[in-house]
Amino acid sequence: MVLKIIQPLFHPRNVEISRKIKMLALPIIASNLSRVVMNMADVAMVGQLGAPALAATGLGSMLVWAVVSFGISLRTATQTVASRRLGQKKYLECGTAMHNGHLLAFLYGGSGCGCRIFFCETICTIFHLRNNSYKALY
Repeated sequence: MVLKIIQPLFHPRNVEISRKIKMLALPIIASNLSRVVMNMADVAMVGQLGAPALAATGLGSMLVWAVVSFGISLRTATQTVASRRLGQKKYLECGTAMHNGHLLAFLYGGSGCGCRIFFCETICTIFHLRNNSYKALY
């Protein structure tokens, strides 16, 4: 049973399409691996500063990854809808999908920036930043 599920992954029906998809996936794979390597370099450099600095780096990289992941999902959704409309030759709706994606990205970025500006002190006290060290974030 398991072999029947796994076998199409290694022996695709259409080899040419499978090769093209793998070639399209290579830049995405490289991009994700570069993020991992960058985080490893951060940990290697900051690890020498002690446990609190290492913990802050880990927390920061997770927060950045959460923000980037949301942006990637927004981009993927916009590209999917726009590509479908392009394939249907509905060019006006293709542009509408792109405009809506840009609007959502602007609202997401603007609200995130506003939260950082207006709630920075509150957020930093949640993470126990002491001695007004959050002032350096401005």
